[in-house]
Amino acid sequence: MLPDFENISYLRSGSPIQRKAYDLLIHSKILYHLRPFRPILTGTLPLDLFIDGKSDLDIICQSSDFESVEKFLLRTFAAYSGFSILQKNTRSVPTLICRFHLEGFLFELFFQATDPREQMAYRHMLIEYKLLEKGGDTFRRRVMELKMQGTKTEPAFAVLLGLQGDPYESLLSLEE
Repeated sequence: MLPDFENISYLRSGSPIQRKAYDLLIHSKILYHLRPFRPILTGTLPLDLFIDGKSDLDIICQSSDFESVEKFLLRTFAAYSGFSILQKNTRSVPTLICRFHLEGFLFELFFQATDPREQMAYRHMLIEYKLLEKGGDTFRRRVMELKMQGTKTEPAFAVLLGLQGDPYESLLSLEE
């Protein structure tokens, strides 16, 4: 059964790095501040594939009003180390990205007009969770080995599964 990734309470009983991130997210109130934007923590931390010093905390959010979001981010997070905001198209989807460091973690907040549960990051995470459950410890170790060598998460899964073409698109072909 899938964890409820929309509620970070599953991190409380996770690995040491997951528990550390949980404590930080609760005490910093980052998700609380982001609640109008329907935030969901995605990426390597929920999957326990986090590599200290290489991975970041990805939080996907929903908004199409990037001007208001930018003002909100400046008011709320600008004091954090390494704070930056940029707008770009991610796979042809307009995206606002905010980055900052807090207590040893790099945060990346992604804003798109799309419902967070329909964003690629969330869809990839669900697929990868199921693959990790099915593949067991050996598969997880192989993913981590590739990541330690510098391979990004989705390409690592694609290599191990023998998927052809764009790893981000080919992983989506495994959605149920």
